[in-house]
Amino acid sequence: MAPGITPNQGASQSAVSVKDYKAMGDGVTDDTSAVTSAITAAVASGSEVFFPPGTYMVGPGTLSYILPIRSGLRIRGAGIGKSVIKVKPNAGNYDVMFGPQYSVVSDVHFSDMTIDQNSGSNPIQSLADLSAHPRMIIATGGGNNFTINDVEVRDINAFNTIYISTRTTSITNCRFTGIGGGSVYHDYSALYLTASAIVTGNLFQSSGLNAAGAVTAIETHSGDQTISGNTIDGMLVGMNVSGIGRTESNNILVSDNTIAHAYYGIQIWSRKYGSHQSGYGISGLTIGNNIIRITQNEWNTNAIDGKPVLGNPSGIFVDPNANLPIKAMTISNNSVEYDLENNPSAPIISAGFGIGYWDATGGNSAEEVKITNNTIINAPGPGVRISVAGSNVEISSNKIINPGSTLNPRLPNSYRAGIVITSPPVGVRLLNNSITDNLQTTRMKYGIYVLAPKAAQPELTANTVSASGVDTSAFARPISVTTTPK
Repeated sequence: MAPGITPNQGASQSAVSVKDYKAMGDGVTDDTSAVTSAITAAVASGSEVFFPPGTYMVGPGTLSYILPIRSGLRIRGAGIGKSVIKVKPNAGNYDVMFGPQYSVVSDVHFSDMTIDQNSGSNPIQSLADLSAHPRMIIATGGGNNFTINDVEVRDINAFNTIYISTRTTSITNCRFTGIGGGSVYHDYSALYLTASAIVTGNLFQSSGLNAAGAVTAIETHSGDQTISGNTIDGMLVGMNVSGIGRTESNNILVSDNTIAHAYYGIQIWSRKYGSHQSGYGISGLTIGNNIIRITQNEWNTNAIDGKPVLGNPSGIFVDPNANLPIKAMTISNNSVEYDLENNPSAPIISAGFGIGYWDATGGNSAEEVKITNNTIINAPGPGVRISVAGSNVEISSNKIINPGSTLNPRLPNSYRAGIVITSPPVGVRLLNNSITDNLQTTRMKYGIYVLAPKAAQPELTANTVSASGVDTSAFARPISVTTTPK
C-alpha cells in the first residue's frame, strides 16, 4: 500500500483521541499540553493514541523535548497529510520531539501521520545550537520492538531525524522530504541505526542539491540489518553502511535501493570503536541490485561544511581510512552510472571509482570479496579498483563502460582503466569482465591495469577490452601488468 493511503480512517475501540483531551487540531492553537495528557492516559490504560484529521501545533516548553515517549506507546493518525503534528513557528531549540532523548523504550508504534518539523519557520541559528540541541524526532537508547510505518516527516533540519538503538526496529513505507536548507552547514543522517533493523520502502528527498545538511539518508551501525527498496534523491551520500560498533557487524543486506542525484553512493565503514579494537568490523555484507546515479557535475558545495566539493565521487566503496578488516563482502548486480564530464572549464573531478577499496592506511585487509555482475558507466577514474591487502577476491562478469572519463589532466594514466589492481590481496581472480570505451574520442588508457608483486599477480581469464571511437589514440593497450619487487 502506498504511503498516505490507508484504510484506517477512524480510531479503534481501544484508542484515546487527542481531541478528548481538548486538542484543537486547527493549525493555530498550541496543542502540546492536550496531546501530552492524551499520551499519558493512553499508555496508562494500554490504549492507542489517535489523531483525527487536523494539524496539531506543538512546541518545547521548559523541557528539552516536546512530547513524551514511553514503552507501550502507540500513536496513529488518519493518514499521511491528514493527521499532522507540526512544530509551531519560532519554537526555539529542542533535543528531540518525542523524548527524553535516548529513552529506553519497548513496544512503540507510530503510523499513518505526518510530522512537520517546520524548519522554515524555525531556522537553525548556529552550529553550536544544533550540537547542543540536535532537533531529532525520535532518539532511543535501547529497548525492544519499535515500528514506524506510513509516516511522513517533512521540512527537516536536524542532526538526525530518527536515531534508533532499540532492537528489532522496523521503518517501512515512510517519507522524509525537504531535508536540509538554511545557512548553517552540518552533518546529518535521516536514519541513524545502532541495532538490528528492517528499513524498506521509504523515500528520502533533500530540499535540493548542495543544500546545507542534505548529507546522508541512512547510516547503519552493528549488524542484522536489511535495507531494501528505498528511494534516495538529492543527498550528498546515499548510505553509510558501517562496521563501527561494540561488536562485529554481520548479516547486513542492502538491496534493491535507488539512489539518485548523489555525489557518493554507498560508503562502507569498518573502524575500531570502544572495546572493539580487533577482529573484523564487518563480516557478512551483501550489496545487490541497487541503482546508483552519481551526478557529480551538479554538486559544487559540500552539504556538511559549505566548502567546495572536490573529492572522489564513488559508487560503492570502502572508506579509505578503515582500520578493521572486512570479510565476506559481496557486491553484485548493481548499476553505477556517472555524469559524463564534457566541460573542461567545469570544477575538476579527480579519481572517483565505481566499486572497490583503496586502503589509504596501508595496514588493513579484505577477505572473501566478490564484485560480480555489476554495470559501471562513465566512472571518472577506474570502474573497479582494489588496492588493499588480504586474500580471495573475485572480480567477475562486470560490464564497465567508459572508465577513466574525467577531463582532469592530473589523473594518472594508470587510473584511466576499467579495472585497477595495485598492492593487491593474494588470490585475486579477474574473470569474464567486459570493458569498453564507446566515446567518439577514447578516454580509457588501459582495460586492466595491474601493479603487483609476483606472488600476488591476479588470475586473468576471458576478459574482453575494446575502444570503438573515431579517435582511439589515447588507448594504450587492453592489459598492462607490471611486477613489483617483493
